[in-house]
Amino acid sequence: MSFALTKLLKHTSTFRRQLPFILSLNQQHRLLSAQSPQHLFKPDKKHGSIHWKLERITAISMIPLVSATFIMGPNTLADVLLGVLLPFHVHMGFDACITDYFNPSRTHPLLCKVMVYTLHTSSTAVMLGCALFNYKDVGITEFIHRLWAA
Repeated sequence: MSFALTKLLKHTSTFRRQLPFILSLNQQHRLLSAQSPQHLFKPDKKHGSIHWKLERITAISMIPLVSATFIMGPNTLADVLLGVLLPFHVHMGFDACITDYFNPSRTHPLLCKVMVYTLHTSSTAVMLGCALFNYKDVGITEFIHRLWAA
């Protein structure tokens, strides 16, 4: 049984019920279950729903924010909100890509951990950079306004 599958199943409520079944499988069936663990336990209906709702709320909240910036012009509130929401939106998009295409149960777990660590580090650096740009320079909305006016 793979390390990633064991780690995943330890955090589920069905681990204790499924453990005798998993241990009784031969090595060939263990490899198959590590590649497709869906048949070992029933998926939770709420799994991923919070993440999905948070993605939608972030994307939908950016529409009136950008629209208000176009209508009212550059302002500090829009700079702060864009400095938080835009990096968070990009972070969630890349996180979904890593989860979908580099799942630790399908590829090397170490590669997935490195990618997630790199994503968190770069997202934190971008959010910090946006905050510094907003407070020590002209701000995101004023910069875009000047860029388009040039």
